[in-house]
Amino acid sequence: ASRRDLLFELFQDRIGQEPFASPTVFNFYMPDYELPSGHIAPEFQIFDSAGLVNFLNGMFSLIDYQGVTDCKYGFGVKVDRCDAMDSLKLTLSTNSTDALNDLDLLLTGSRLTSHVREAVMTYSSTQNGDVKAIQEAMVLTPEFNTLGAPKPVGPRAPETQTVAKGPPRSYKAVVNLYLGGGADTFNLLVPINCALHDEYMAVRGEAALGNTKLLEISSSQACPSFGLHY
Repeated sequence: ASRRDLLFELFQDRIGQEPFASPTVFNFYMPDYELPSGHIAPEFQIFDSAGLVNFLNGMFSLIDYQGVTDCKYGFGVKVDRCDAMDSLKLTLSTNSTDALNDLDLLLTGSRLTSHVREAVMTYSSTQNGDVKAIQEAMVLTPEFNTLGAPKPVGPRAPETQTVAKGPPRSYKAVVNLYLGGGADTFNLLVPINCALHDEYMAVRGEAALGNTKLLEISSSQACPSFGLHY
């Protein structure tokens, strides 16, 4: 590393773990934590989407600036400039294949499958063989993020779910209309066949709505029926 001190922000709130801050002697998660599917997966006890995004942001920042900084949501404390830190002194080959072989050995113990190696090289080729692109792809691989031998099974088959439908039944529904702004209620609901209708016609004049524009509905209010403007 360079002569610059390496200072980290608190990790607990960002990725759910922090050095020397395990809440119990059993680490950050219980060894027998079980998913609803029945699979034993201890790490998933503290897994959430926010922690995943924070972890990837921190790793990409570490690779992009070759050191610990807060730039692009990195793991470091705030710095004045987002220049290259040059804290990472490992020299990788400019040859993509050789660089991938070295990272495979160092980061996964040579566990990359041929399928994953092909995917990493394909991404690297889209970035003109940039070694940083290989590093970024590596931190996304299953081998980097898990232990043991990965067992790819190919594309996941689409899930089909059959829902039993019962016989239709009658129901009543209440519909609420939320209309923004002022409501001209007499242009929405018009009294019919009562004294209010005569008053409505006299006051509205040419703006009054005719019966051809109204859908008649019964009422228990002052008028036996009203017209709904449609």
